[in-house]
Amino acid sequence: MKVNELAGEVLAGKYSLQRVLGKGNFGTVYLMHELLDGQLVREAALKLYSPEASRLGNVEGMLADCAFPARIMSSSASL
Repeated sequence: MKVNELAGEVLAGKYSLQRVLGKGNFGTVYLMHELLDGQLVREAALKLYSPEASRLGNVEGMLADCAFPARIMSSSASL
């Protein structure tokens, strides 16, 4: 399934894809709604890496790319 076909889908049982927030060299970031029993718990971001970035095998760069937002999100209060 292509990423642009995921709008409105619920992923991993609790993340509803809303819209594209931005695109860059590594991939695309999407606004997601985290759901609990079908109700919005908080907004989150999902970054899907492009096939080109994945083929380059720059795992350290991808992890560093995610580390800062992950620290912010882990310290954020729920809605």
